[in-house]
Amino acid sequence: MFQWATNPASPRGTLPRWIHGVPFVLSALFFLSAFFSLFAPLPILFVFFRSGRKWAWGVALVNALLVALLAGWVSFFLYTIFVLTLAMAMGECLSRKLSLEKTVGVSLLAVGVVSAIAIGVYSGVHHVKPWVEIQTQASVLVDMVSESIMKGGTGDTALLEVADKAEWKASLLVEFPSALAVFSLILAWINLMALFRFNPGGVRDTLGITPDYFKRWKSPDFLVWPAIVCGALLLLKFGWVSDVALNVFKFLMAIYALHGLSILGFLLDIWGVKGPLRALAVGVAVFLMMPLLLSLGFFDLWFDFRSKFRQS
Repeated sequence: MFQWATNPASPRGTLPRWIHGVPFVLSALFFLSAFFSLFAPLPILFVFFRSGRKWAWGVALVNALLVALLAGWVSFFLYTIFVLTLAMAMGECLSRKLSLEKTVGVSLLAVGVVSAIAIGVYSGVHHVKPWVEIQTQASVLVDMVSESIMKGGTGDTALLEVADKAEWKASLLVEFPSALAVFSLILAWINLMALFRFNPGGVRDTLGITPDYFKRWKSPDFLVWPAIVCGALLLLKFGWVSDVALNVFKFLMAIYALHGLSILGFLLDIWGVKGPLRALAVGVAVFLMMPLLLSLGFFDLWFDFRSKFRQS
């Protein structure tokens, strides 16, 4: 069945038998928790590369049913889209030795297709129009956020006017595709990093991935041109064309942020920053210095920051 020993070559039976049942609940528990939800695809990926495709499907389906029983059908749909689909798509792509960029691209495409199917099924069951339902949910979300903001205010001053709420709702609807894509990208990237770090079944060696791969990773060079074009379209304001450009631009900026984090990890290694200080530096860069990360990733095509810092 499962071989969960640290060493893939170690014999079976090195761990208690009850350990073999952990994958059947762990992904659901991660998903339903607040802190570990981003790692929900990881147990499925572990099973995929430890025990094979069939066991991974079994684990994924059992966890999906567990989510449905504990949290309802909406959570089931979300789990199916962002965890089951993403994990199985990444497992299939990596097992075919696709590059990490192609693996993430195909996985995000699978998430988009399954999302469209899930929205169609939900709309058919509840007899609502998909776009109208998305607008309704966006309106509810903005109302909830605005109410919480107003409760934190003092005096009679309105912190959020009606016009502001309407603008929020319009922006949320326009940027919904990019929000879905960026979240899926971050989810895929985090779980890929964890997968190669733990290296279940020797997947890293099979693919020829070195331990420092993510510190040397660079975004594809050709992405700079669609980023420039989309930025220009945002400035020129061409209606729905600019709305599409905004979504593409935000997704590309997320890729460049990952590129910037890769450079930051490389620099922290050179400077010997480890442990809590390293976590603090990454946290400050992500939450307070995002423009710097984006600049590092975007301009690395021309300046090659790693080689310059290595020489210095």
